[in-house]
Amino acid sequence: ITEQIAQQNGDSPQRDSDQEDTISPLKDDYKRKTKRNSPPPGEKSPRAVLTYGSNKVKQTDKHSRTGKGRGLPKKGGAGGKGTWGKPGIVYSEEELQCRDQNDIDYESDEEYIIHATNPELTEEEFEINIPPILKDFLHHGDIDELEDALAGLNVSTQKHKVLSLAINMAMDKKATERELVSTLISELYGRYISQKAMQKGFRNILNALDDTVLDIPGAAEMAGQFIARAVADDCLPPAFVKCDAASENGRLALKKAEILLKVKHGMSRLDNIWGMGGARQTVEHLREKMILLIKEYFSSSDLEEGIRCIKDLEVPHFHHELVYQMITLTLEDGTDRTLNLALKFLQALATSNIVTPNEIQQGYQRVFDTISDLALDIPYAPSMLEKFCAFSVQDDIIPESVVSGIPTRGRKRYVSEGDGGQLKEGMTYEVTA
Repeated sequence: ITEQIAQQNGDSPQRDSDQEDTISPLKDDYKRKTKRNSPPPGEKSPRAVLTYGSNKVKQTDKHSRTGKGRGLPKKGGAGGKGTWGKPGIVYSEEELQCRDQNDIDYESDEEYIIHATNPELTEEEFEINIPPILKDFLHHGDIDELEDALAGLNVSTQKHKVLSLAINMAMDKKATERELVSTLISELYGRYISQKAMQKGFRNILNALDDTVLDIPGAAEMAGQFIARAVADDCLPPAFVKCDAASENGRLALKKAEILLKVKHGMSRLDNIWGMGGARQTVEHLREKMILLIKEYFSSSDLEEGIRCIKDLEVPHFHHELVYQMITLTLEDGTDRTLNLALKFLQALATSNIVTPNEIQQGYQRVFDTISDLALDIPYAPSMLEKFCAFSVQDDIIPESVVSGIPTRGRKRYVSEGDGGQLKEGMTYEVTA
C-alpha cells in the first residue's frame, strides 16, 4: 500500500532486487485500477476510494454529469415523493376522487346492494339439526311446518341425505310413520327435492341396506315398498327399478318394487301400501275394521292375533268403540262360548293396559245407554248384559261401581217366580266374588 501511495505522488522507493516480491500478485491489479481512474492530462483527479479486491469506485461527486435540464424542480414543485402539489392550487372533489377500480379508495357511483348469506350446513351441523326436525314431523305429521323448519337451513347439496334419513327413521317405526314419509316424499318432490336428488337418496338407501338389515330385519322389503310407492306417485321413473344395486339386499328391494308394480291395478293399490292406520282413518272405516277383527277372533279364538291387530290400528283414543262392539256382538250371539271369549279378550286388554280403564268404562257405558234399543231386536239383551257385567266384575275388567249404572226396566214376572205375576219396577244385582 505504501508503494501505491508513493507512485501516485510520483515517488519511486528503492527496493532490493534480491528481495522477494511479496506484493507482486496485487501489482498488476493496482495498475489496471490506476490506469482506468486516471484523468486526462491537465485535469485534477477526483478523490477516489480504493477497495481491496474490487473493481468498483464510489465517487463522492453526486452532481449530474449529463448536462440535461435547467436545474429546476420536477413538475414545478408538484412532483416527487411527499409533495402535496403546487403551492396555491386547490383541487376539486372530482379531481381528488380515485379513478382506479383496483385502488382500495376507489368509490363507484353505483348503489351497493347487500345480500345476507346463509352458509351450507357442514356434516356435523347436519347431524345436529336435521334429525330432530324429522322426529318432530313423525310426531305431528305437519308437512308445512317441516318445510318452514328446513327453509331456515341451507342443505342445497344435501337434500338427498334428508330423504335417506327420513326413510331410515320411518323403517324403524310403524306403518303410520311410513305412510307419513311416503306422503312427505310426494309433497316435497319438485318443490324441495329434484328428481336427481330423489334418485340419489334412494340409491343411498339401496347401497346401505346390508348394514340396515342388521338393525331392521325387514328393511329390504320396506325399501322396495317405498320405491314402488314413489314410482306410483311419479317421484321416480319406472326405469329406476331396472337399475342395479351394489348390495344383495338392495337387489332384493328392487325386485320387491318391480313385483308390486306388475300386480294388476298395482298403481292404485300402492296408495294404501302402508294401510290406513292412525287417526287419519274415518270413524266408519275404523268401526268396520273393529267389527271384522272381533268376528275373526270369535271364529279363530286366537287371542294373540287379536291383540296384535288392535295394536296395529293405532287408535288408542277409539278403543271404547272396540269394547262397545265386543259387548254388542256378544249379546247378539247369545252363546256361552262367545261370552267366555269376549270376557277373556277384555281381561287381556285390561291386564296389559292396551286399553285404558277409562276407555273400557266408556265402552260399557255406551252399551248401557243403548240397551233399550238393543232390546227391541234382542229381547234377552238386558238380562244377558247383567250376566256379562257380573262376570266382568269378577274378572277385574270393570269396578263394581260401574255395574250400578245398568239401567233398570219394569218387566212382567211370571207366577212361577212366586210374586203372583206382579210387575216389578226395578231390580238389583249383587255380585259375590
